[in-house]
Amino acid sequence: MVQALRYKRDSWRIWWSKLFVCLDLEKVNESVQACNRLLDLRSKQTDSSKIPELDERCVKGIVGQSLGDLEKAIESGNKAAIDSAERTVKRVEDLLERLRDTMSHPWLFETCAYFNDRRGNGILAHEDLMKQYRSLTGLTGWERDIDKIKKSCKVALIICKMNQKSGSKERFSKSKLMLRTLIKKVESCYDTNNLILPEEFANVKALYDELEESVRVSQTI
Repeated sequence: MVQALRYKRDSWRIWWSKLFVCLDLEKVNESVQACNRLLDLRSKQTDSSKIPELDERCVKGIVGQSLGDLEKAIESGNKAAIDSAERTVKRVEDLLERLRDTMSHPWLFETCAYFNDRRGNGILAHEDLMKQYRSLTGLTGWERDIDKIKKSCKVALIICKMNQKSGSKERFSKSKLMLRTLIKKVESCYDTNNLILPEEFANVKALYDELEESVRVSQTI
């Protein structure tokens, strides 16, 4: 494959093959290199639809492997290994930033949120989850698709739990508004008396009732 790239450096099919070979071999830096090269080729090509977008599986694989390698390096206490792993994670972070400039898929924001959470950056993780939620609920007909309802409810619950932990009154109000809007949107499309909606939706309603109750209690004190 190295020989093939030497003579056909602009062949996206060879870079695509290299990407998945490197993923299988857990070579994160080379996987990132292949991703960046594919992005370069997509940006240069007039009809970029011929070159497939990087998919969820490969991006999440790169993120998970890089963070896992860093954790192992830290556990080993080897400074050289830690420094090397940190540089790799930084390359992955740069790749995610680049992808955010070219994609707006819900799974990408989910991946960025996971990355930032693992890196201890709760503020950025919260922002990414908000973007994921808006991306999911911005899809036409999401409220009529059970799988999309599940995903939207899961993200909304995570965001609201983060808001609760923050202790911010502003975030508390935003949580209530988010859940109320989600509930109304879904219920407007379903006869909830005759159709069993997913457990995630029931959890959203339960959390909303909990927030409402806390408001009532605070008003009586």
